[in-house]
Amino acid sequence: MAIISCFNDFVISPVYGCVSWFCGLLWWCVCSIGRAVKDYILLPIYGCISAIATAVRDYILVPIYEGLSAVATAIYGNVLAPIGSCIGTVLSSIGGVIWAILSSIGGVIGAILSAIGSAISALLKGINGAISSIFGGRRR
Repeated sequence: MAIISCFNDFVISPVYGCVSWFCGLLWWCVCSIGRAVKDYILLPIYGCISAIATAVRDYILVPIYEGLSAVATAIYGNVLAPIGSCIGTVLSSIGGVIWAILSSIGGVIGAILSAIGSAISALLKGINGAISSIFGGRRR
C-alpha cells in the first residue's frame, strides 16, 4: 500500500497537476486570443460597418425619401387633388341633371295618374248616382 501511496504522491499527482496547469494555461491563451480578436478586429469592423450604414442612411436614403415624399405631395396637391375635385364637380352636376330629369318625369307621371284617378272617381260617382236614381235611393 505504501508503494501505491508513494506512486500516487510522486508520479500521479505531479503529472495531474502539470497537465491541469498546462490545460489552464492553454485555456487562458485561447480566451485571451479570442478576446483580442473580438476587441481589436471584430469590434472595429462592426463599428466601421455601422458608421458606413449610418452615413448611407442619413446622407443618401433619408434625402431620397424626403425628396420623393415632397414630389409625391406636390403631385397630389397640384395634380391629383384638382383632378379629383373637377371629376367630383362634373359627377355632381351630372347627378343633378339626372335628378332633375327623373323628378320632372315623376311629376308628369304623378299628374297623369292623378288625372286618371280623378276621372275614375268621377265615373264611379256618376255610376253610383245613376244606380241610386234608378232604384230610388237618396241623392247626394
